Amino acid sequence: METRFPSSELVVPDVSGWRKERIAGFEHENPATVRPDWVCKILSDSTRLKDLGPKRELFARQGVPHLWVIDPQAHILEAFALNTKRWVLLEMWSEAQIVSGVELFPELTLELARWWLPV
Repeated sequence: METRFPSSELVVPDVSGWRKERIAGFEHENPATVRPDWVCKILSDSTRLKDLGPKRELFARQGVPHLWVIDPQAHILEAFALNTKRWVLLEMWSEAQIVSGVELFPELTLELARWWLPV
C-alpha cells in the first residue's frame, strides 16, 4: 500500500502494517496517511542501495517504529527498532533458522528455510 508521510513524501514499502487501533477508520485509504507501525523491505539488485539508504533514512525520520529487511540472496532477515531516529538491530536470522518471539509479533513463527529459492 502506498504511504504518504506528513512531509508529503510518497513511498511504497514492500509490506507495511498498522496496529488496529491506529488505522481504524483509515484502512481503505490509498495512499495511507497514517504512519505505519512496521515496514518490511525485500532487497533486490535494483533496489538494494535505495532501500538500505534513502528509504531506511526516510522511515526513521518519519518515526516508523519497526523495520524488517529481507535479503533473499544472502538468506537473511533483520529486525530493527527505531531508537531516537536511529535503527537498532534487534535480531538477525539466516538460512533455515526459525523466527519466533519477535518483539512486534510475539506469537509469530516463521520457517526461513521455506522462504529461499533452491540454490
